[in-house]
Amino acid sequence: MKSLLVSCATVLSIGFIGCLFLTNPGQEDYEEYATEQMTFYVKDKICSDHRGTVFLQRYCQTLVDSSREQLARFLSQKTQRHNYLLFSIYRTDLLLPGIMPRFQFQTIGILQNFYTFESDQI
Repeated sequence: MKSLLVSCATVLSIGFIGCLFLTNPGQEDYEEYATEQMTFYVKDKICSDHRGTVFLQRYCQTLVDSSREQLARFLSQKTQRHNYLLFSIYRTDLLLPGIMPRFQFQTIGILQNFYTFESDQI
């Protein structure tokens, strides 16, 4: 009975590890996630912060939408991936020109999902 329990636990463990390995998201998946998150942030925090007209808010949102490809390339250049086979850690350092502060994000990619666990303004 004990060996059956050990065998079942071993099979389940190997299955779980295999699942983690197969669902470790790649760099392109992260770039898509990061672009979506950054687009949402800019639209929500920056575009809607215009005290001006609705026209300026919509123009800002349209500009963000039309710049998604450039934003994805920018984020790709600013991101380092640490692949641990079962999951990956992504570190993105954003230093924007001008008076904007520097931001640093750390995100874990596991089971085809991303979870940002650190977001600091430096």
